[in-house]
Amino acid sequence: SGGATRGRPELVVVPTGTGRLAWQVAVVAAGRSGGALAPTDGLYYVDATTGDLLTVRPASADGRTPVRLTTRTALPLSAHVTRLAHLARVGGRLSSRDARGSVRGSVQVSGRGPAGERLAAYGVRTRQGVVLVDTTVPTYDASTGAGGIETWDAQGADDTSALPGRRYVERSRNGTTITDPDALAAQAYSRAVYDYYAALGRSSWDSAGGSMVSSVHYGDSSFCNSFFSGSLDPPQMVYGNTCAPGGTPAESTELDIDTAGHEITHGVTDTSAGLIYAGQSGALNESFSDYFGNVIGNLFNGIDTAAVMEDSCFGITDPTFMCQSNPEGTTSVRYLLNGNTFDDYLDVLNPPLRLQQLGLDAQDSGGVHLNSAIWNNALWSIRSRLARMDGTTGNDSELAGAFDRIVYAALTTQLGPTSGFVDARTAVEQAAVAAGADPVILRVAQETFDADRICAGCVDTGPVPGIVVSASPHTELAPSVHGDRITWLDQGDGALGSAASSSVGGAPTSLGTTPDLAQVVFAGDATVVLQYPNGQVPGSVVRYDEEGATNRLGRADRSTLSAGLGGSDDGAAWVCEEDGTVSYVDASGRVSTVRLPDLGGDSVTAVGAGAGTVALGTGAGRVLRWTPGGAFARVGRLDGAVLAVAAYGDRVLAVDDGGSARLFASGGSGAELSSGAIPYGAALGEDYAIWVEGVGDLGGGVAETEGRTYPDGDLYLYSLETGTIYDLMPERGQQGFPALSRDRLVWQDSVFGGDDILTATIPPGL
Repeated sequence: SGGATRGRPELVVVPTGTGRLAWQVAVVAAGRSGGALAPTDGLYYVDATTGDLLTVRPASADGRTPVRLTTRTALPLSAHVTRLAHLARVGGRLSSRDARGSVRGSVQVSGRGPAGERLAAYGVRTRQGVVLVDTTVPTYDASTGAGGIETWDAQGADDTSALPGRRYVERSRNGTTITDPDALAAQAYSRAVYDYYAALGRSSWDSAGGSMVSSVHYGDSSFCNSFFSGSLDPPQMVYGNTCAPGGTPAESTELDIDTAGHEITHGVTDTSAGLIYAGQSGALNESFSDYFGNVIGNLFNGIDTAAVMEDSCFGITDPTFMCQSNPEGTTSVRYLLNGNTFDDYLDVLNPPLRLQQLGLDAQDSGGVHLNSAIWNNALWSIRSRLARMDGTTGNDSELAGAFDRIVYAALTTQLGPTSGFVDARTAVEQAAVAAGADPVILRVAQETFDADRICAGCVDTGPVPGIVVSASPHTELAPSVHGDRITWLDQGDGALGSAASSSVGGAPTSLGTTPDLAQVVFAGDATVVLQYPNGQVPGSVVRYDEEGATNRLGRADRSTLSAGLGGSDDGAAWVCEEDGTVSYVDASGRVSTVRLPDLGGDSVTAVGAGAGTVALGTGAGRVLRWTPGGAFARVGRLDGAVLAVAAYGDRVLAVDDGGSARLFASGGSGAELSSGAIPYGAALGEDYAIWVEGVGDLGGGVAETEGRTYPDGDLYLYSLETGTIYDLMPERGQQGFPALSRDRLVWQDSVFGGDDILTATIPPGL
C-alpha cells in the first residue's frame, strides 16, 4: 500500500458471498508516491487463506452533505482528476517526560465558545503555556501520553497530509483562559461526548481507550464541512472554519456540540458495525451519528429539541444552504422529526468514478446524508413518544434513556457493514428483547417502524421492467453485455472496485479479489479492464480471455480514466493522451493504435465502440469517429462537454453536459433526440439508440427536507426504423449507463434503494 500498519490485525468475516475469513489491518500514510486515484489508507481486508486483498474500506465520514459550490468546471476536464491526500505521519504524542509532567500540571481551562457561551475543559501547563490535552480521563496513559483528549490547530492546512496540525498552546504562562473559541469548544465538547459513551460502558470512541483528537480551523471558508477519519494518524475529528463562501456566512460556526457528537459517533460506528458509506448502509451510518449527536447535544445544553446542529446556525435568521428553517421556528442543519418514511427514499445512482473526475456531482454517495432522514425520523419519533409517555423531556425520560441504550446496542452488536433499513429495525427489536426492556419500548418501536414503512415488503417499488442480475448491498456500476453474459464493476467501499459477472438467470460471481479496477467491459468474448494497482497512475488496460489468460494491452493515464473504456460485441477502445494515442482491441485480441488528431488543447472526455467503429467526444463538444485502419472523421459538434458517446458502424450517439442528445450519421447528418438528457451513459445498436432522459425532479420528502432537487432519469429508446421514441423505464428512480448486445439491454438501476444491475430484452416491432 505504500503505508504503515497501525495496531494489531484482527480476524474478521467479510460479508461477501457466504463469507470470507480475513485479516483486518489498519493502514495509514499510504499512497505517498503520488498519482493516487483513490484513498489507499484505511482498513485493508486480506483473505486469511489465500492472502488476496479483498477490499479496502476508507475510514472517514463527512458531517454535512458535501456541497458543490460551482456546477461547471473549466476545460480541459482531464486536468480535474481529483487530487487525493497523501497522508504523512505526524508527531503527536507527548514524550514520556512530558507525559509524566502533564499529570502534575493538569489544569482546568475556560473561556468563551463560538457563540459566546462559557465553556470549561482540561489542559496541561507546560513551560510554553497551556496545552489542550485532557489527562483526567481514565483512558489516559502517562507512560505513553496516549488515551487523552487533545485539540490541535490546523490553521492554513487544506490537505490532510498536514493534519493534525500544531498542538494548540495558550501562550499565557499563568493564565488558564483559552482565547481561541473553536479550540476550547473542541476540547470541551470532546469531553462531553467521551463521558456520554463512558456511561454506556465504552472506552473512548474505539472502545479501546484510543486518544480523542480534534483538529480545528481546517481548510478555508469554502470548505463548509467537518469529518471524522479513522485512517489518519492519529485518528481524529477535523473541523473546518465557519462556512462563508464569497464572504457571506452560511452558518455561524462548525464547532457545535451536536457536530462533535456526530463526528465521534462515526468513530464508534467504524469500530463496531462498520457500516459501508454508500446507499442504505451509508444512510444508517449518517443517521446514527445524527441521533447520538442530538442526544448528547440536548443533554449538554439542557434542551429537548429535534433540531440537529442548531448551534452552528446561532444568529442565522434567514435560511442558507447550510442552515434550514425547521418547525420550531429556528434554523438548523437538519431536523430529525421530518416526517419522511421509506416511501420517500431518494433513489439516486452512484455515478462511476470517471464522471466524478469530470466534475459531475457524486450524488452524496447514493444519498447517505439525504436518506438518513428516514431513519432519523423513525428513531426520534420513537424516542419522543416514549418521553411523552413518561410525561417529561427526552433528557429526563427513563423510557427514552433506555431506548438510547437499545439503539447503541443495536449499532454496536447487531449490525454489519452492508446492513440496510430493515436490518436496522430488526437489530433494534433484538436489542430491546436482549436487554429485557420495558415491553412498551418494543411496542412503540414496532408501531413506528410499521408506520414509517420500514418493514419487509412494505415499500412497493412499482413495476420493474426487467430481470434483476444483481442486487448486492455493494455499489454496482456501469455494466457491459455480450450476448447473455453481463459484467460490471463491484465497487464496494472505495472509488475503485473489482469485476463481477453473470449470465442471464445465473448467479453473480466475482472475477477477481483485488479492488483496483475503474471499469470493465466486453470486447467480444473477452473482457477488458481499466486497472490502477494501489490506486496509482499510470495504470494498465488489460485483456482477459475466456480461459482467464491475461494480456496487458497498453498504458492507462488520467485521460484513460476520465474518458473511460468503450466496449462492445466486436471490440473495445481507449485513449491515452500522454502517449497521444487511441487504441482498439478486436474480439480476437488484435490491437490497432493511431495518433490522436490535433485537438488544439481540447481533451477526450468519452469513448464508445461498436460494430468495429470507435467514437470520441471531447470537452469542447467535438464528436469524432475512427475505423481502425482508416483515418479520423469529424462527424459533428455539441454545445457542451460530451460525457457519453456510443458508436455503431457509421452512426454515433453523443450526450453532452447541457442535456443535448444527438444521433450523427455518415456525412454529418443526424437527428436531435433530446434537449433534456442526463449524461449517464448511452448505447447504440443496429436498430436502437438509448440514452437517459430527465423526466422531472425525483421529488419526495427526503429531497424536500434537504432543499435539494435531483432529476428522475428514465431510459429512452429511439427506433432507427420508425423514428419513434419510447420511455423504457417509467418507474420513479434513476436509471442509467445502458449497454446493448443486439436486443439484450443492461443498465444500472436505483429502484431497489441501491446501485443494482438489471437486464431486459427489447421487444420486437419498436
